[in-house]
Amino acid sequence: MIIKAQQKFLRMSPRKLREVTRSIRGVKSPASALAYLENMNKRASLPLIKVIKQGLANAKNGFGLEENSIFI
Repeated sequence: MIIKAQQKFLRMSPRKLREVTRSIRGVKSPASALAYLENMNKRASLPLIKVIKQGLANAKNGFGLEENSIFI
């Protein structure tokens, strides 16, 4: 099952966001991805933290999935 979360109308260059996104791609758990992003010294990590939290909430509340079964 694929669950998506997206941020629209973000005033930041896609290149900067892509750089941060590549660093967390393939991380197994959302908790470790959030910890990595919170310690990252990039402005682009803040909107990604919001989107990951939004996706987690969508998966938990909308589909009843547990955090252990979700990966990025």
